[in-house]
Amino acid sequence: MSPEHPLVSVIIPSYNRSDVLRLCLDAVRAQTHPHVEVIVVDDCGTEDAARVAASMGAKVVRTTVNGGPTPARNLGAEHATGEILFFLDADIALDPDAVANAVRILRDHPEIGALGGVLLPESLVSQSLAAQYRALQMHRWWMPAHRPTLELHASVLAVPAKVFAEVGPFDPRLRETVSSDYRVRVTRSYEVKLSDAIRGRKDHDPTVRTILRKVFRRARLSALDWREGRRRGTPCRARSAASCCWPPSRRSPCPASCPNGPAAPARSSRPRWWPPPWPWTRAPTASPTSTGAPRSACTSPACTWPSPSPAPSAARWA
Repeated sequence: MSPEHPLVSVIIPSYNRSDVLRLCLDAVRAQTHPHVEVIVVDDCGTEDAARVAASMGAKVVRTTVNGGPTPARNLGAEHATGEILFFLDADIALDPDAVANAVRILRDHPEIGALGGVLLPESLVSQSLAAQYRALQMHRWWMPAHRPTLELHASVLAVPAKVFAEVGPFDPRLRETVSSDYRVRVTRSYEVKLSDAIRGRKDHDPTVRTILRKVFRRARLSALDWREGRRRGTPCRARSAASCCWPPSRRSPCPASCPNGPAAPARSSRPRWWPPPWPWTRAPTASPTSTGAPRSACTSPACTWPSPSPAPSAARWA
């Protein structure tokens, strides 16, 4: 191994579906990068996925309880020895040059702390109309298209091991917003990029019913994660509430002496689309009411008569 060809640990959380896992491992074995360590984390599966992974030369690690892909990724990272951690979902088959391209980009751009990949517009196994539509939709959604990186997905993600050790593991308390949380934490010290040089084909769900159920479930859980994060938010740049030197509170900002740095500017707890632009936000006039008495102060936070109301503050969470 050399600086040009470092060891890459490909970490694959797995739960059953050994047929798709076999395709994923075949694609990893076909990588052009010469030094690849494959770690499959069996999340208490009931099928023979762990045996299939072991027979194909992967290092198999088992979780004690079924906790989902986030704890499985963290467990795989604990057992990894590579200089680069490449997180990959078990239902994605990479292009042969995906790992080599990730290594090249991270070597040429040390300011990048997390490098995401994209999905190709075709499904890996299922070829139903629903799967084909989902593949095209996610391809257009994940493609960088020369725009700023607004999202990051842990299903195809390369992170230098030193950055992962500095930023910390994925937050196992989160369910559907773990990738967004990790992007925010990484961007405090590094850049986050997506690259269409790192490509893979995902096995998409075959029916509209399954796709809609997952979409609505993820949207609901994302909203719950967002609300829970605001309640337990750390009011500084600490990675967790335990590492903050100040008691977490919505109304008590982190002091300037905190080694983690000052808190981010407070943001309103109201959604961007609320209140509607008319008539609540229309500039009021000083005309009296129909009774001739002066109008009383409006209680709407967006009203500017007679003076603007302060927006409620919220802490920044890790």
